[in-house]
Amino acid sequence: MAKKPSLYLFIKNELLLLFLKGIRGLFENKARERSYNFYPKLFGFGATFFGYFWLKQQLKFEFDQRPQINILIPEFIYKSRREHHVYWEMSRLARGKSTTFTHYIWDDESKMVYYIDKKGKQSFEKNIFSRERLDVSDNPLFEKILRAPSITPELFKRGNELIAYTKHMDNRYDLDNYLHQKSITISDWIRAIYYQIWLTFQISNRYRYDHFIGKYDFIYDFEKVKLALNIQGKNQVSQTTDYLKVFINFTDYIINSIQEHVNQKEQTNKSN
Repeated sequence: MAKKPSLYLFIKNELLLLFLKGIRGLFENKARERSYNFYPKLFGFGATFFGYFWLKQQLKFEFDQRPQINILIPEFIYKSRREHHVYWEMSRLARGKSTTFTHYIWDDESKMVYYIDKKGKQSFEKNIFSRERLDVSDNPLFEKILRAPSITPELFKRGNELIAYTKHMDNRYDLDNYLHQKSITISDWIRAIYYQIWLTFQISNRYRYDHFIGKYDFIYDFEKVKLALNIQGKNQVSQTTDYLKVFINFTDYIINSIQEHVNQKEQTNKSN
């Protein structure tokens, strides 16, 4: 009488059989059936998904678009860019140099908005919205705030920031107005990643500025001249002409410096 195989051999044989079937399956040509319009459907779904959020962003007020103007760019990029510009303005004021922009900031501790002009002077404002103001009662931006049953801390902050926004919406030298039209550059990405790393790992704090990357004064002055050429009015032709002369002289100086450096390098190579 034949002896039955042990349980160990039985399991081993079954596992070997499954293994061989799996190896064989790798070499079998199994055509995957896929709908002929799979990729058009996938593209349509992606376009619809993107179009929904893009349209939702475009229908917002300009004030609500500012935290993230482009939905494809993370919000922390825009936050870092604004924080860097504020830091550059404040650092120049501390060193007694001229600045370019005015800006306003909401302070969570005092519950106020304070404005900083080009000379560093600060002014504070606080609105409690206990009654309707004539200058904002007809503004649709304040409808949710003025018609709310009660003013929550979020509505209180939004209302004060909207007051500051409406006051400076026509100011050419307002920092937020400038950044709203300025494109994100590679340097903004680099500064934002550096900024986020320092804050994420809590290497820096609010009393230190290690999480900011400084800007040299000659680069700041060069960008200031370019900005002045772009935002001067039609009635300031003489001032624009003066800025243009400075711009031309500055670019000529850079070109001549580069050319001299190249010539010196060529002479050094020839002598060697």
